[in-house]
Formats: sequence, C-alpha cells, structure tokens
Amino acid sequence: MPAENKEIRWRNLHKIVSEQTGGKWAQKLSSDLDRVYDERGLRDAASVPRLSVPQVSEKYRASSRRVFILDYEGTLAPHRTSSGIPLSSPQRVLDALNELLTDPQNIVYVMSGRKPEALASHFRTVPNVGLIAENGCFVREFGDETKEWIEFASREKMSEWKEAVHGILKYYQERLENSFIEERNCSMFFRFNRVDDKDAATRTAGECSDHINGACNEMGIRAVPIPNAVLIETVDQSKAKAAELVLNRHRDAVQADGSALADFLMVAGDDREDEIIFRWANDLAKSEAIASVFTVSVGKRNTEACATLTQGTTGLLSVLGRLAKISGENAPVDYFNN
Repeated sequence: MPAENKEIRWRNLHKIVSEQTGGKWAQKLSSDLDRVYDERGLRDAASVPRLSVPQVSEKYRASSRRVFILDYEGTLAPHRTSSGIPLSSPQRVLDALNELLTDPQNIVYVMSGRKPEALASHFRTVPNVGLIAENGCFVREFGDETKEWIEFASREKMSEWKEAVHGILKYYQERLENSFIEERNCSMFFRFNRVDDKDAATRTAGECSDHINGACNEMGIRAVPIPNAVLIETVDQSKAKAAELVLNRHRDAVQADGSALADFLMVAGDDREDEIIFRWANDLAKSEAIASVFTVSVGKRNTEACATLTQGTTGLLSVLGRLAKISGENAPVDYFNN
C-alpha cells in the first residue's frame, strides 16, 4: 500500500479511537436503550388500530388528486417461499393496480428492494405506474412514457463500500452453512433462508449486522436485519427520500399546468424497511401538507403506521378494489389531459 494511503487510514483510525471511547459508547448505549424502551412501551399501551375502510372510502371520494405508494413483497403480494416460488399468482395484484389507474385522478407508485430491470419487467402490463426500485435508489416516474430510470447513488462510492463489506460477509458466510451473499446495484444481502439451524442463523445475523455497522460507519451505510437476511444499504438513499422526490415533482408539474395538488395519500408496507416512509408520511399529516394521509402496515407487529390490516395482502387488495369501484361510480375528470 502506498505510504500516503497508509497515513490516511492511520489518521482515520486514530481519530475514531480518540473520539469513540468506551465511556462514550456506554453512554450512547444506555441512552438508546432508554429511548427504545419508552417507544416500545408507548406502542404497547396504544396498539395500532385497524384501518377504517369506511373512513378511507369517504376521504377518497371527497379528494380530487390521490397518491398511492405501495410496497410490493409482503404488502401487495406475499413473500416467496425459501425455494423462490411465489405463494400466489401476481395477476390479482396487476389487475388491482390497473383498476386503480383507470381513474386519471390517481397516481400510483410501487416500491421494492428488487433491481430496476426486474421491477420493470414484472409491471410491464401496468401502464403509467411509477416504480421505486432497490428501496429508493432508483425511480421511474409515474406516467413517464420514456420509461427511463432516475439513479441517485454514486457507482464509485458503491464499489468502495461493497468491497469492504464483501470481506466481512464472506467471513460470516463461511461460518453459516447454506448462507449466501446477494449483490444488487445499491445494496447487498446476507441471506440465510436456506440454513437449517435458525437459532444459529439469527445469532450470526446479529453479529454480522453489529460488525458492519461498527466497522463501516464512516462509509455512510447500515446493516439492517430483515426476515431471513441482513440488508446492507446506503444511509443517504431510502424509500422516504424517493417518495419525497416524486411528490415534489408532482407538485411542480401540477402547479405548472394549474391542476389540483394531491389531497389524499396512502402509504402501505409490511416490515422494518417501510418504517422510514411511514414516518415521512405521518409528518406530512401533522404539518397538514396533505389533507388526508393513511399509513398502513400489513400484518400484526409494532409499527409507526397509523393503521394496520391484519388480513395481510388480501386485505389490502380488497381495499384497493373497493376504492377503484368508487372511482367507477364517480366518472372522474381527466386531470392529466395535456
């Protein structure tokens, strides 16, 4: 290694051990534990209410421009099995979205951790739908006839942190039989859904997450345990930032042509990756930036969403179908007519 690189690395390491002392670490840990304990207590004391479909229908009927931001796996459609086989046909999902999009007052985005090309292929039969790929690193805007993707992440920075993380993941992969590493454009996964010893997999996943978060903190990435995997992603990009971008672009476009701003927003998700976009949408509701905001968690769990649908993906598709029928009854005005 060149002497200049050695000196840079040594100075960075010296700075860390000088500032991140054992006392500071213990103080931060204690503070975080207190905060998490208090938050958990509040959520347990006031359980998340079930989504009121009549209320949603009423607000939907009264609104003039609506935005839907819907997670795909686990929300619109069930997760795949360990062998990669879908648990049900995705056709019902495509039909539900197409019915919703027959109303020109509706703007629909589907978000996923999948790669852009995979997501585009899956929803090729749904014209105009907006897509958010790799949890916010890529966006294909609603109604964009060019089908071009907006990329937010720097390829050079991606290569740097991936190289460092891959060495760590390789170490844990060798310790956990049948685990494997999956690399995407802007993220990496350490997957252990094929591992027989689930307890060992959970322990190893926790160690792996802590290791990456500690060693790679300066690289602007984080490791997040998710079902049967550890997700490593950039901190700078998220579903919430992508959603904020599309909402701002929508606002600029409608102000330019004089049509109505969005007055109805529904965000639906099912796991920890979606908590950040629930928080973003809830802030919009508190600031009254959008008149009617619904954040919906699919399934039973503690969440920052304001409502839950315990019936799972079937329940969400039923709600979307009911809203689409309301559109059919109301003969909507074409606000997208240029």
